[in-house]
Amino acid sequence: MDSTNMDVVAQEQQEETPVEEIANFVPDESASGENSNKSLLKSAYWKYFSRYKEGEEWKAKYNHCKSVLGANPRNGTTNLKKHVLHYCKRIKLANSRNQQLLNLFKDMERIVQMLLYLMHLTQEN
Repeated sequence: MDSTNMDVVAQEQQEETPVEEIANFVPDESASGENSNKSLLKSAYWKYFSRYKEGEEWKAKYNHCKSVLGANPRNGTTNLKKHVLHYCKRIKLANSRNQQLLNLFKDMERIVQMLLYLMHLTQEN
């Protein structure tokens, strides 16, 4: 992985909320808008989407990969949740890169521990 790709991934990681936080987020239901007659977007997943009306239909554009999903208020937000947790390729790619880096650091840590142990053995003799 070249340094420009690592810079892009690092920048995206700073801007994005981890998927675990998204899945465990519980919205504050006590918060109310200025006008209580207006429909509130209660799902925690709405903070990752931009909602707009196209003709007579509501749409939701995912802020990270720019995918457009249906957002009819009567249909719920399960499709938003599933996209964030399972389908978004950018999140999967970032998570796989993070896992690769984590595995690399674990391997490096094992090598350092082995070297320290070998140094300790040579100093005793």
